[in-house]
Amino acid sequence: MFNDRGGSRTLSDLYVICQLIADNKPLTIPFRTVFQAFKNAYIWNEWITFPIRYCDLPLSSQITFTVWDIAGPRSAAPVGGTTFRLFGKKWTLRRGKHRLLLWPGIEADGCVDSATPSKIPGATDEMGRLEKLVKKYERGKWRKFMQQKLRNPKPYSYTSTSRDLTFQ
Repeated sequence: MFNDRGGSRTLSDLYVICQLIADNKPLTIPFRTVFQAFKNAYIWNEWITFPIRYCDLPLSSQITFTVWDIAGPRSAAPVGGTTFRLFGKKWTLRRGKHRLLLWPGIEADGCVDSATPSKIPGATDEMGRLEKLVKKYERGKWRKFMQQKLRNPKPYSYTSTSRDLTFQ
């Protein structure tokens, strides 16, 4: 994802193509982000507006994202893709920031049983756990969580041999 141009390392020229899909059929034409020359980080910070209203979206609606790298004149290679379901388990529109899993080297497929899902059920890692805590903090739930923890603190003891606090 780096290019050597004149001896200096710069980031590759990437762009994203996204499309609304429902029941394995496209709802809109694919939309492409505008070209930007990236220097230090990939930050698009760009709004994408689809020509469809929320009330017209089927509950099976998904949005596909495919990141492309410009491989040469008139050619591009997929960096990765993902498919994000717009409605959650309770059939409400998902809002806010989301961490999307990018499947390397393949385009997003947009199928009902997608080969490029935006998250894997049951998979947890430290970064995912921290992001959940940040979301709680941003939603104001962190304060309630901390108040509960302060009301019911866990006992601790100090052992001089290990010089660590041990929680019981």
